[in-house]
Amino acid sequence: MDALILSLGTGGGHNAAGRAIQEALEERGHRTVFLNPYDLLGGESSKKIDDIYIKLVQRLPWLFGAIYQLGNLYRHLPWHSPVFLCNRKLAPVLKEYLDKNHCDVIISTHIFSGEIIATMHELGLKLPGTVFVATDYTCVPFSEETFCDSLVIASELLAEEYISHGIEGERIIPAGIPVSSQFREGPSKQVAKAMAGLDPEKSYILLAGGSMGAGGLIKTVGLLLKWCRGRDYIPVVVSGNNKRLQKKLSRRFSGRIILIGYTDRLHIYLRACDAYITKPGGLSSTEAAVIGIPIIHMNRIPGCETKNMRFFSELGMSISAKNTKGSLFSALDRAVSSEGALKMRLLQKKYINPDAAGDIALICEGLAAKERCRRTALAESESGMEVVNA
Repeated sequence: MDALILSLGTGGGHNAAGRAIQEALEERGHRTVFLNPYDLLGGESSKKIDDIYIKLVQRLPWLFGAIYQLGNLYRHLPWHSPVFLCNRKLAPVLKEYLDKNHCDVIISTHIFSGEIIATMHELGLKLPGTVFVATDYTCVPFSEETFCDSLVIASELLAEEYISHGIEGERIIPAGIPVSSQFREGPSKQVAKAMAGLDPEKSYILLAGGSMGAGGLIKTVGLLLKWCRGRDYIPVVVSGNNKRLQKKLSRRFSGRIILIGYTDRLHIYLRACDAYITKPGGLSSTEAAVIGIPIIHMNRIPGCETKNMRFFSELGMSISAKNTKGSLFSALDRAVSSEGALKMRLLQKKYINPDAAGDIALICEGLAAKERCRRTALAESESGMEVVNA
């Protein structure tokens, strides 16, 4: 089977979900191509889009929240959004790519690519089986503008929300958010500490601001250090791709924290630490829950992360905290207690599917099989017509 995975780098979650699906498909012997559809335009279109998003989230999170709310209002209007119309121009470009490259199934982990596929459907252009994979615990604005044969959502508890926005229930599959196998299987805590270069005799709290290093990390680090004072814990801080933030953290907290920039070994640090303070990204929260570490959600970006935080905290899979001494200290005390940690891990195991990537691979195989049957039937029909005409 030949699978095309479409994603954009507006945040790390979309690409990470796509890579997890790619990993699962390749493990099953399938061929895959991972593509940002804007790369088909040439130049630096994809990089510009990614950079605009990242800078907006890092520097003006309140504006991102306002745009998100505007999208929620706009989705009730009876016509396509400006976002859909912007992505519409990619339909003929993607068609040209598909004409030159065989493909049995297309998987989209970003709304923009889902809207491109929807445009192709509207125009009656030929497509193989298509799958859209949501990466948040809510139906984000314009999800209803995507159109794929199957729509994979994070939880069956969210199905009614998607249906309320006009998405057909028969297309919805609550398989979960896909994560890499390295989050499902890995070393023990002691081995992970050794792999991360940490002292196996000490205990650690992991603090991260997501792949972009967004959120009020500096204040949170200061509060965490106060909580650690007199307790046997050391902060491990991941600043992500935000180099300005990393320099500030290094200057202010040098020698008092273990500071890491961008890392592709987050799964090792998650296994090595006793609790995880993070903003509530859909993918990062799922990764942590699959590993089974107590999660404290804070420094959310207004919008879908508000919904993610609410979903996790209401089900007992995380603790929501404000960036204040009282709130964070209380959350940390609960997270590191044996009773609180055990309860959280059990609920994470109950509500999160660790093998969503494998389940999505099975969905893709089913769609590809249908496409092969359709092509075979069409070929037999055309062959029969040739015999009759002869």
